[in-house]
Amino acid sequence: MNELENLRSQIDQIDGELKQLLLKRLNVVLKIGEVKKQQGIDIQDLTRERAVLDNITAGLSEQAREYVKNIYLEIIKNSKNLQK
Repeated sequence: MNELENLRSQIDQIDGELKQLLLKRLNVVLKIGEVKKQQGIDIQDLTRERAVLDNITAGLSEQAREYVKNIYLEIIKNSKNLQK
């Protein structure tokens, strides 16, 4: 296996792990949506969103921080859409 194939194989493995984690997150997001509906809580919580972004990007380099932040902004947006 050449270097490029090896690196792509690593990406494939990581993607599989990410998929499983995203599915676990999806299940929790749906449960949170139900609790919010039951309690009459608004889906959008900007304070919580900021805390999630701050937590997930803490200690990262500027380049990594932007990369992860952009991905998480999409995750948060999709999570809110699922809770509607």
